[in-house]
Amino acid sequence: MLAMFDWNPLFHCVDQARGVMFINYSLIHSNLSYPLKVVLVPVIIGLVLDLSPSNGLLRTGELLEKAISAPRAALH
Repeated sequence: MLAMFDWNPLFHCVDQARGVMFINYSLIHSNLSYPLKVVLVPVIIGLVLDLSPSNGLLRTGELLEKAISAPRAALH
């Protein structure tokens, strides 16, 4: 059953929290580096896609700029 939960980063976080809360709980099945890696990989991929100098796959900056400038243009 443990093999099914080993891939889940939430299991590792809960197991680490149990190790902090309970004195007699031993941390033999989890480590804190796995959830950190699981979180950092999508964040880094998203930042690379968003901040790429070419056309970029995520154009949030341009859309936000257009949304902010549209009401100003209507006022003039």
